[in-house]
Amino acid sequence: MSQYSQILILSTLALIILVLFTSIIAFLFVKKVIKSAREKEQHKIELQKIIISSQEEEREALANNLHDDFGPQLSNLYRQLKIDSCNGLIIFNDDHFKEILTKIECLMSDIRKYSSEIYPTHLKKIGLIKSIELQFKELNEHLNVTFRSDVNDNISLDLSTELTLYRIINEVLNNILKHSRPSLMEGNVEIENGNLQIYILHDGISFSQIDFMAQIQSGIGKGCSSIYNRIKDVNGTIEFIQILGVFSNVKIQIPLK
Repeated sequence: MSQYSQILILSTLALIILVLFTSIIAFLFVKKVIKSAREKEQHKIELQKIIISSQEEEREALANNLHDDFGPQLSNLYRQLKIDSCNGLIIFNDDHFKEILTKIECLMSDIRKYSSEIYPTHLKKIGLIKSIELQFKELNEHLNVTFRSDVNDNISLDLSTELTLYRIINEVLNNILKHSRPSLMEGNVEIENGNLQIYILHDGISFSQIDFMAQIQSGIGKGCSSIYNRIKDVNGTIEFIQILGVFSNVKIQIPLK
């Protein structure tokens, strides 16, 4: 073998080694970048969970104060006024007195309502599915509502996810009542392919997936943006489906862990 051939072979081997070495370095660098990005994303998710958990704790404390402090105080005031009135200790014009009692009753009702909206304490007591059922039953005074569930409360969701899902459903129901004005509604909860699915069927004004995304992109629909952000937080999806041009179906889906 000539000296030239030896040099050529050695040069080729050196070049191959250099390319392999460079490829390995590049691979390790990309791997490190990907790992770092994943760690940052995981850190972001964990930080978000901590923030949400802290917010929920603050909401729970506020809701408890409203329910356990201001609520009973107003209730006691209401009863005392009625007792004093019966005993002749307070003399009011009948209409004026009734107006005062009515206002106190409204305040008591508002406190219960806002306390539940700030933090649904019954979620811990009766579980997610029963709480969702309660959400639908509370609409009975406005329209004809039915609810069905084949799911028990032994589902693998943490409290933070349950709270988020509860708020999503509450926002969707409020939007339907406000904008679609239905006369009947049906709620259905089921599990399919490892996902918890909530269906909300109604006969009100339809609202499509295109409408939903347009509201978010335009920045006009705060309710839609809130639903969209919350559904992303739990890795879920929401679909607005029109059925035969008569009914609208909202499908909310989140993965079970």
